[in-house]
Amino acid sequence: MSASQIYKDNECRILIVETILNKKCVMLVGIYALNTRLEQFYKKFYNIQCDNICIMGDFNAITNQKQGIRKTLPKIFFKMAEELGIRGIWRERNQKRNRYTCYSSRHQSWSRSDMIWMSIKLQQEVEEAEIDGLIIIH
Repeated sequence: MSASQIYKDNECRILIVETILNKKCVMLVGIYALNTRLEQFYKKFYNIQCDNICIMGDFNAITNQKQGIRKTLPKIFFKMAEELGIRGIWRERNQKRNRYTCYSSRHQSWSRSDMIWMSIKLQQEVEEAEIDGLIIIH
């Protein structure tokens, strides 16, 4: 297996690597989203051209406004996700379950801001999607 770095931002919050997995070209995107300027952040990789893409990391926001938490991903993220054909794999596989990756003592709230979004083609090759563990922020 070989990999090539495609992009790394100056703040070390985005790393894009292209690799071959199971004879398919795959674009792996690791992110640590900023607490602010999320819309500008997601614009940086809006035009990725790849059929097999996996974006993973700390999105620093949630996708479900029904959870009653203040900060959700900006509209540009959902537009990008639709155009790239990516979906959150855990939610796709666990539509009725509630699991969280983070608890904020300050806000007394649970959230799932650590996510993996991938193309439908890649999701078909994943056997299991599970959330294990929890981070507590004081």
